[in-house]
Order: sequence, then structure tokens, then C-alpha cells
Amino acid sequence: MADLESSFRTATLLGTGIAAAFSNRFYWNHVPDAVTYPIIKAQTVTDNANDTHSSKWGGRANIQLDVYDDDKSGCNANAALVRSWLHNYKGVMGDYRVMIKVRNFPSTYEDEARLYRRMLEVEILYFE
Repeated sequence: MADLESSFRTATLLGTGIAAAFSNRFYWNHVPDAVTYPIIKAQTVTDNANDTHSSKWGGRANIQLDVYDDDKSGCNANAALVRSWLHNYKGVMGDYRVMIKVRNFPSTYEDEARLYRRMLEVEILYFE
């Protein structure tokens, strides 16, 4: 899965406006201390390398993306950038042919972190 994760990160940051909004601030599983916002934090929820639903696709991965920002409108706008780039994406990511669907969830405010978060659930069907 590490190669798919790296390819997914690279392809996400190539989206129109995404590099301008996030620069290189896309992190897997752990966000370093003292970052500048907005950021994308990603985690792989599931990865089934051998899809068993009689399709031509080799695997199915579910990735949770959390877009964080210090203001709600920025958080929502940046999540919309990511979603519009990834939703219905069909093409090549690294060594994989992929098809992506994205589900959007409401924004929330995290009191302890004093940040807004918008979660995107990403489903990737992939074939090497």
C-alpha cells in the first residue's frame, strides 16, 4: 500500500489550486508540530489488494482525508478544491490505474486544537 499512498499523495498535490493552497502540507497519519495551515492529513482505513467482486479492478482502498484550517470558510473552500480534483478521477497514479469516488462530510470545529476540520472519504479502485 505504501506505493499507492505515495502515488495518491503526489497526484492529489498536482490538482489545480491544491498546490497553491496546501504547498507540500499533506501528511500520512501524523502531523508534525508547528505546521502552517491549511493541511491535509490522510490515513488508510482499509486496503484490499485483491478485490473479490468479479471486476477487472485489482484492489480497493478507502482513505480518510481530513482537511484542517484555522477558519471555517477556508476549510470548506480547500476541502472543495480537493474533492473537485479527486471525485470521479480516472487515470494513472504512479504504477496504478485508478478510479476514485469521494464522499463529503460536514465541517466540524475541534475545540482543543482550535481548528476546523472537513473530512473526505476517498474510495480508490486500483489495478497495477
